[in-house]
Amino acid sequence: LVRSISRPLYDPDRAPSQLSRAAFAAEIAEGLRFLRVYVDVRTMTIISGLACMTSGGFIALMVIWCDRALRLGTSGWRFGLVYSAWGVGGLVAAISLTWLLHRSDAVTIALRALPFSAVLSIATSFVRWWPLAVLGLFSWGVAHGLVVINIVCYRQQVTPEPLLGRVNTSSRMLAWGIGYTGGALISGSLSQMIGLHAPMTTMTLVSVIAVVMGWRSPLHAATRAAHRGPAVAMTGPAHPPSPTP
Repeated sequence: LVRSISRPLYDPDRAPSQLSRAAFAAEIAEGLRFLRVYVDVRTMTIISGLACMTSGGFIALMVIWCDRALRLGTSGWRFGLVYSAWGVGGLVAAISLTWLLHRSDAVTIALRALPFSAVLSIATSFVRWWPLAVLGLFSWGVAHGLVVINIVCYRQQVTPEPLLGRVNTSSRMLAWGIGYTGGALISGSLSQMIGLHAPMTTMTLVSVIAVVMGWRSPLHAATRAAHRGPAVAMTGPAHPPSPTP
């Protein structure tokens, strides 16, 4: 990957800004302004945030889930299989991405994987047998990885290059920084009050909101229209429609 980089990953003609609080805040504000103006990118960022909130809320309680619900304790090879299954699923999603992008576009992949991610997350929260937990977490990890990675791909495709760093940083901090940690905070707080299972299931239900938002967004209608037209004949990665101001 490093050897394939043939040019600087920044604009060499752009004068670097001074490292001050005001300049730093201005660059963050510019990234947030892009998200506010462009509806499609903002929608995908919110969907990513909801997906991350679901995963963060679940994973925050996973050790306790393995101990109390699956009766595995907190060590041993079975615990290791369960705990690593979700990450392995994400790795499989990343490896398969090149193959998938040669057959569809990032938005279509993300929106089609979204309901699978929601169903698998909800189903996994009810599992009480460790082999099914491994299967559920692995499958959910694949679907969740396809959602999040392709949302990042779409954002990079439609964001002007001079704004890539600021928009990507703002989006990831909103989606992962707030969504993931917020989900963990909520599920952990709820587990102190109402026990283990209800918070895990509640957090997985957040993914249903992401599905509704994604499938009711203009991006879903645009990708369906594109695939009914000549765009389906493309052999390379399909480019999603430009974001709608």
